[in-house]
Amino acid sequence: MGASSSKASNFSDAGPKDKPIIMVLGGPGTGKGTQCGRMVKEFGFKHISLGEILRKEVKNRSQIGEEYASIMKEGKLVPLDMTLRLMKNAIEQSNDASGYILDGFPRAVNQAKGFTKQVKAPSLVLYLHAPHEVLKHRLMQRGQISGRADDNAETIRKRLATFKKQSLPVVTYYEKTNTTVKRVCTITTTDDIYNQVREAVRHAEFDNTLVSCFSNRM
Repeated sequence: MGASSSKASNFSDAGPKDKPIIMVLGGPGTGKGTQCGRMVKEFGFKHISLGEILRKEVKNRSQIGEEYASIMKEGKLVPLDMTLRLMKNAIEQSNDASGYILDGFPRAVNQAKGFTKQVKAPSLVLYLHAPHEVLKHRLMQRGQISGRADDNAETIRKRLATFKKQSLPVVTYYEKTNTTVKRVCTITTTDDIYNQVREAVRHAEFDNTLVSCFSNRM
């Protein structure tokens, strides 16, 4: 892997620094959750969704949840220290996993740099993308079904603008660090999308132990 990993002193020797981390990036409505679910089923990785973690905090009315509820209405990004703390805690609680799929994280370059410094660099970055008009349509449809507070026209507009300004540069950042980045267009069928995702995972340069593990699953 081109990007070097940083040893995280706050994780045990059997922690995530020795396991693959796949980051799944993409704007809202690109189908990240669907593709992550299929990877979990096939490869046995732990799926960690930043969005789901934050929505759970909101539901539980925790201090973080109260902060996020306000941020969510504006379509803004959650502060760096909060996101890193939540993601690291989620990983530590799943230390027995064979690997990790981080869904919707990192959402900004400073989050990417902070995660590499405190945990490790990703083994693979999957970037799911589609035209913004397509994403707007999908999110409005989802909002009619899910009732999610962030699936309304104004918040969707803000979220897409935030993604373009702050999250899209993360993809370029990883490409410049020689991390393997696979761009996948999501305007085709979910099966076609997953075929591309599966091939990217199979061809990622994991260590020999993990390659053997994957071979047994495939």
